[in-house]
Amino acid sequence: QLTVAYADLTGATVVSSPNWGYSGTVIGIKIPFTFKCFGASFDSIYTGGGIGGFQLLNSQALGDYEIAYYGNNLVDIGGSTISYSVNGSSPTRIFKLQIYKGGFANDNSMTDYVNVQLWLYETSNIIEMHFGSSSVMNSGSWEVSSCQGADISILKDFSNYINLSGSASNPVASTSTMSLCVTGPPPSVMVYKFVPSVTGINELADSNPISVYPNPAGKELIIKSTGFAINKIELYSVFGQEASPPLQRRGEEALIDVSRLAAGIYF
Repeated sequence: QLTVAYADLTGATVVSSPNWGYSGTVIGIKIPFTFKCFGASFDSIYTGGGIGGFQLLNSQALGDYEIAYYGNNLVDIGGSTISYSVNGSSPTRIFKLQIYKGGFANDNSMTDYVNVQLWLYETSNIIEMHFGSSSVMNSGSWEVSSCQGADISILKDFSNYINLSGSASNPVASTSTMSLCVTGPPPSVMVYKFVPSVTGINELADSNPISVYPNPAGKELIIKSTGFAINKIELYSVFGQEASPPLQRRGEEALIDVSRLAAGIYF
């Protein structure tokens, strides 16, 4: 979790129609790159109010691989929109889905609203949920009366998921205990960031050793291999942000200039 200034999308493509959300129809949007969720690849996302997913069962139901980025039955309360934009250039584009002033189906006054964006990162497959201003004054607006807050989760199925619970200002993530919601609306400028773990990487055999030094590194990082060539090195911060400087070669060694990187731990 982190805080980032929230800004409405500019030049976004609006995909919703007036009175969206009341019929329960799911909206499909093409993603201009392949996005991986729980290891599966997708090029489209489907969304209703507050919940998105990569598999569609029918026009009103999502299958597995869901993302609850607000997890309530959000609807049009007059001027509310669902839109998207794509920022950056390949291979580091960001697909941004936005709900602008989405209201709550359970709010009879039609005055409560939220602003939220779902960001999908090309290549790194990072998922971010950005929260803007909101006004939730009616406790009856929440979809589950016993759970006064937003449902925030990434779900492959009911056995494989990441779910947030506790205070919306400082939630706890769990892969073993399913919670219905965080407590309260996520604060404005709050971001929940989900970075995929790396799995399924083939380890190098002992006959082809690789060494990386010095550690810690101040000016340059040296990667030395025996019996094979290094074609690419990817360096990531603990926040999942790629920080890969150009790769240089010196005989069997590959060098990375790390002098301009902020001090910290990198993978």
